[in-house]
Amino acid sequence: MGSAVYALTHIGDYATAEAYYKLSLTRTFPKNSPLTLVLHYANLAKVSLSTDRAEDAITHFEYCIENGGETIMRYEAAARLKELTVNKF
Repeated sequence: MGSAVYALTHIGDYATAEAYYKLSLTRTFPKNSPLTLVLHYANLAKVSLSTDRAEDAITHFEYCIENGGETIMRYEAAARLKELTVNKF
């Protein structure tokens, strides 16, 4: 279902995509890996930006930065967060 939700995000069905990502975060079996959690938060951040909710996006990007290790998602989140905070003022 992950790739279908990714497609929904790209065609603009943000409500369905967001619901899926939030539901996935609460899944207990099979347990999400730390990398999967970062991916879901990164996707939630993108959905939040697409729906003009910058504060939510900032929260999700911060999770990615704190938990992303040395992944591209961490560095992308840091760049997007910097962009958001620079443009905010």
